[in-house]
Amino acid sequence: MELKSKHPDRINISKRAREIVDKIDKAKYFGLQDSAVSRSELFSFAMAVGVDTVPTKLENIYSGGLVLEKSIDSRTKALMYALFINRLGDGDLDEMTKKDQVYSLAQEYANTGFEIMEDYMGRKKDSELIWELLEDLDLQYRTQVMQGGTRL
Repeated sequence: MELKSKHPDRINISKRAREIVDKIDKAKYFGLQDSAVSRSELFSFAMAVGVDTVPTKLENIYSGGLVLEKSIDSRTKALMYALFINRLGDGDLDEMTKKDQVYSLAQEYANTGFEIMEDYMGRKKDSELIWELLEDLDLQYRTQVMQGGTRL
């Protein structure tokens, strides 16, 4: 396996997503403000929220990016690559060496996730959201067990 792409040096978000991040910080919504979680963790959360949707292409990219490459924690990188590999399915695993494609997909999922988070902020208190998300996780777990999947 040869490493092919080395371009991305940061995680980018749209200008609109940057505005949402600022709202999250100001409102301290869901405990995701910059004084409580790293931007890498916030990005992971946004990816997780957006992963079951159609990824939103990044347009109007915020010039500063969200996280520099050297500051992306290993869990975030692992999630980025896992989501990309999952999307590949039984495809060519050499594709996962294309870092620019991995980052692009992750950024698109997160971009969608930030938009969903903004919708959450407009409709739900964070104390209500936690219960809704836990209920969703319980449902996913029960569905996995019912399908004979591996227990986590």
